[in-house]
Amino acid sequence: MLLTRVNKMWLEEFKIALVNENIEAIEALADKVPAEFKNIEEALQAQTLVGEAINLIQKSKADLSKEFEKLKNVKKYISS
Repeated sequence: MLLTRVNKMWLEEFKIALVNENIEAIEALADKVPAEFKNIEEALQAQTLVGEAINLIQKSKADLSKEFEKLKNVKKYISS
């Protein structure tokens, strides 16, 4: 019973972090993935959430890279 409650809390916290695009919370929760799940549904839900988190982090990384490139171009423009 306790395992199920902990897993459900983890899943809910992960969903909230994902919806809020809170990468720091996602990283913290990723370090606390339950070692086992009560049933296959919980495991599949966790797998889906982690996949969505990976997509979010990759998108954030790409966005940050674009912003960095813009800053480099502004710096180059200002320097010339």
